[in-house]
Amino acid sequence: MLTKARELLLCLGFLVTMLGLTAQPAFAETTVVCTGPASSFNGCSSGTVTVVITIDDQAVETSLSSEGAVVCRTTWGTTAGQPMVVPCETSDGWWSGIRNCYVKASNPQPPLTSPAWQGQTTGKIYDCTLPTGVAGPMIMFWSDTPPVSTAQVAQLAARAVQTLALTAIDIGMAPTPTSLDPRSIGIVGLPNWMWVKNPSTRTYGPAVGSASSGGVTVTVTAKVDRVTWTMGDGTAPIVCTTSGTPYAASYGAAPSPDCGHTPGYQKQGTYQVTADSHWTITYTSNVGIGGTLAMNLTRSSSITVGELQAAVVPGR
Repeated sequence: MLTKARELLLCLGFLVTMLGLTAQPAFAETTVVCTGPASSFNGCSSGTVTVVITIDDQAVETSLSSEGAVVCRTTWGTTAGQPMVVPCETSDGWWSGIRNCYVKASNPQPPLTSPAWQGQTTGKIYDCTLPTGVAGPMIMFWSDTPPVSTAQVAQLAARAVQTLALTAIDIGMAPTPTSLDPRSIGIVGLPNWMWVKNPSTRTYGPAVGSASSGGVTVTVTAKVDRVTWTMGDGTAPIVCTTSGTPYAASYGAAPSPDCGHTPGYQKQGTYQVTADSHWTITYTSNVGIGGTLAMNLTRSSSITVGELQAAVVPGR
């Protein structure tokens, strides 16, 4: 049984819709994947989005994880000249940047005879509640699909990332990896140099792309902020915040100035070297929702290290 106040809200929502103030396209996706805390309002449960990345000509499924809080903004106010930040989820529902309010399915749903249905028989009626501190009534509106949520924007961001064709770095090392030169042998006790070989937007960034669906456009910027090198000899991983410096013969036995393994390997043998590139992906949208995703891509190679032997020449 609807109260008189709720009936008035239904009528107000119908009038606002007739004026075209809520006639924005709905964002429809077959699969909704959450980031951050699971959304009890939108049927989400996952904390990651999976994309397919190609490494060494092989398709590999890689997870994009939420890094930090998703940021939602409203045009109801400003902070330091920027649209005001509001919580992305409250007890009133999830933030809709298109409608500038919190939305969730009305409970109970009004009867089909209500003007809020606009003669429709599918979809649902949703409450549209203004953020705390903004004066105004709660209105109700009809939508055939759930209004866009933070989770759906993050999913669209993942689709944009997939169009970038990002891949793991190409390993540059001194000594040269045996996969590139089987005759290459390093020397025990000499410093090793590591770098990103021929860095590009696909292997190191920044790479920029976008994806659109149902009137929502998300733009992503992806870049590597560090590479973690595991040298295979039991020493602690080496974290490099630059792409490294390529080695040249003129450097001799000097250590790398920004990304190296010093004092090098202490025993002869073949070692598996792994380079994990850590991508930070920021995204913004035309519906006031943005955030940051993280992704790790890995490439491995092997190097051979030997001992320098002194040769005794008879008669000298």
